[in-house]
Amino acid sequence: MADTGMPIGGFILTPELIQRVRDGSLTGVVLSFFLCLLVCLASIWIYCVPSARHHLDRVSFRLLLWSMGMELVYNVTFIVLTRDGDLTYDRTACSAGVYFLLATLGFCNWICTCIGINLMLAISFGINPIQARLERWYILGSVILGFGVPLVPAALGHFGLDPIYNVCYFTQADKVLRIRDFVLDLYFWQLLSCLVAAVSVSTVLVTLYRQSRATERALLRNNLHITSSELREITTATGTGTTTFPSTPSGVSPSPTSAPSAKGKWYSRFLPNRERLPKSRMHRLEDKLAIIALKISLYPLALIFVNVIITAEDLSYSTRGGLFTEGQYAVYWLHNFLYGGRGIFFALLGIFVDPCLRLGFPAAVRATFRPRRRYARHAGDQEQGQTDWDDTQSITDFLASTSPEFGVGIDEGKGTFSSSPGWSLFSRRGRRESERTVGMGRQLDLEEANEKAGLGGEMDSLDERKGVQTTESPSTGIVLPELSLGAADTTIPRLSVTIDSPSPPQLPVRFSHSISRPSRSSIPPRSPVFDSTNPDWIEPLATAVLARSTSAQSVTRRSSVPTLGVAERRRRELQVAAEELYAQAQMRL
Repeated sequence: MADTGMPIGGFILTPELIQRVRDGSLTGVVLSFFLCLLVCLASIWIYCVPSARHHLDRVSFRLLLWSMGMELVYNVTFIVLTRDGDLTYDRTACSAGVYFLLATLGFCNWICTCIGINLMLAISFGINPIQARLERWYILGSVILGFGVPLVPAALGHFGLDPIYNVCYFTQADKVLRIRDFVLDLYFWQLLSCLVAAVSVSTVLVTLYRQSRATERALLRNNLHITSSELREITTATGTGTTTFPSTPSGVSPSPTSAPSAKGKWYSRFLPNRERLPKSRMHRLEDKLAIIALKISLYPLALIFVNVIITAEDLSYSTRGGLFTEGQYAVYWLHNFLYGGRGIFFALLGIFVDPCLRLGFPAAVRATFRPRRRYARHAGDQEQGQTDWDDTQSITDFLASTSPEFGVGIDEGKGTFSSSPGWSLFSRRGRRESERTVGMGRQLDLEEANEKAGLGGEMDSLDERKGVQTTESPSTGIVLPELSLGAADTTIPRLSVTIDSPSPPQLPVRFSHSISRPSRSSIPPRSPVFDSTNPDWIEPLATAVLARSTSAQSVTRRSSVPTLGVAERRRRELQVAAEELYAQAQMRL
């Protein structure tokens, strides 16, 4: 440092204070190194876990990893340049060290700027960066600008031992020429990257605000004619001009839901007098969009914050020629800390804010140390959604969706299905018996299904041509013929389905769109009950599926959602479409 120990205004810059500045910069660079290394190692570990790898599949996070890797090189170079040794007296080594320091610094600046550019292209202009393969151009452009710009000042001899900082930096001692070298060689490009990042983030925030307001107006005004394609046009709009919506259909009056009344509250006078949807229904889509935008845009915002402080203090210190007050010393200490530890902010954002590591790390921990059980142990786990059994529908569930609502069982020794509740198909004994007999998972009335589908005559004619061999069962039931297929030498096994007469307290047999599920404690495994290579149950099952799918009077598949009104159904479709678009947009950010 120059002018150490100059008493001006009661402030004396002593060697101890200068050493504190160097210790602060060293602390920042060491902390930045370990945080960046933590992000890289955590990402590698998550990538090695197949079940958690998809959390890292986002363009902005991959760009962040490039920045973290280059920050490691920057930190090592900074430590080498600021240490005491013979490097400061070797002009060539000092100039090369400054070049790599500024090159890695420029690469990190431009790669963070590309995060903002990618966010703007994906949200404001509707460009898919994955399909357009823009990621490679982001990296290539950052390498060219980061490593190409410092080549000119390095060739002109602007790098070397700094007479003011007393470290390897800029060699110019004259104030005017020093500021010129600072601006043309370094800070013009840093401010340019900050300007591009600021424009990108501002465009994204404005676009998201307009889209969220348009979506809210559509939901409030009960625009039932809005379709997913129209919503996509709203989502991919650039924000220019006004967005108009179709009017509500005749006979349906707009009925927006008012927010909870705030009358009598002290803050009620400050609230805008407008109707809004409650958060329980709308989940505040505009808030979700704002959160998504802020999480990604925090990277370029952090870049702007760090670069503005470093640039302002560097130019101010070079203009003053020293430190003369305690306030200037505090700002100078912060400048050195940020110069060495600039990667701290980006690493902290990646760890605590970015959803990639925030979701991927717990997923990797669960998959590695606490493998998730596939099925619930008891009803409480099932009700809390810890398994996905309710979200899937097996082929037997589909076949039973239009069958009579009665229990399923197997008559021991008869090879028939009965309504005996003690022989549930989902019990162990029931499964063993089903494997030894016909192998069907639900009770099927195929003859009635064939008659509904218009296949009864065809089956009769087929019986006459091929020769029908039927065997009556002692119990009352429906007997399927055993058909001989001739040359194929393959037979469809006889399937006898019986329906026991209901007792007086039981309900009569009826068709329904739903069927009672087994108890929570006897939920079957996801794998099929019968061997998939056994043809004894595949062919009748396929025949039943064909009969059910071709039936003109087939009852609608069961649904967990009750019948909704037209307005409510359209609002729900609009909200679901918006959520899907937002989820797709996150993969491109």
